[in-house]
Amino acid sequence: MTPSDVWIKKIGRHRGRPRLFLDGLQAIRAGFAPGERFDVEIDGKRVILSRNQDGSRVVSSRKKGQEQIPVVDINSAELLSVFEGMDAIRVVVARDRVFLLPLASQAKKVERVQRLQGKLAAGEALSAGSVAHGGGVLAHAVHTGLRDAGIECTLEFANELRDDLLEQAIAHNDIWNDETAALALPMALALALRSACSRSVSIWSALRSASRAAKVSASKAKPRRASAAPTAARSERNSLGSSTVMTSYRYEAKLLRHE
Repeated sequence: MTPSDVWIKKIGRHRGRPRLFLDGLQAIRAGFAPGERFDVEIDGKRVILSRNQDGSRVVSSRKKGQEQIPVVDINSAELLSVFEGMDAIRVVVARDRVFLLPLASQAKKVERVQRLQGKLAAGEALSAGSVAHGGGVLAHAVHTGLRDAGIECTLEFANELRDDLLEQAIAHNDIWNDETAALALPMALALALRSACSRSVSIWSALRSASRAAKVSASKAKPRRASAAPTAARSERNSLGSSTVMTSYRYEAKLLRHE
């Protein structure tokens, strides 16, 4: 299946229910015309719109200038239930069908919220990490607020490029404990390291992989002017962003193949 169009669409709200619509060129290029009928099918984690002359739903229209343009409007909590908790989805147009897919980033966000809600409901202690930690003023405020609300939270790690600020936090910030990891590394390397530890991957392998990705990104980057060569931190941010995008595409490709 070769998609012709791919869109990212926000999920709105109308009368208390989630709402998604395609109109204008997006609907026309998907093959919908005013008055035509189509079906909506929930298929696992995806929703499929199929053109069908005997379908249960009708393409509506609105006037723009002197012409009527098609509008595919889905305003249903039942049909969009698979996207609950998500702000946006990916729309993939194929032959006679339109696939509505969850974005990998949105799916992971929902999973994180569900895990957090489960821990809070069970009264379990939370684990947190702090990036761009500085002296830990904001992290201390968050932990204090949680503690005042009766929620225990442990600082698993703190990431700060300046080791003098980390040492200050270790010595004087009481949210630190003997098991809190101090990561005086660029943020991308620190996040790669923590991700590797959660997957039981070698720490040194994680650092080598992140460093290699940063070097490749730096070699491809073009400075805006001669005096503005790309910094390591900027290269690592670019590398992390590319990795996130590829993870998203792999996730959605599996849904399209229905794996």
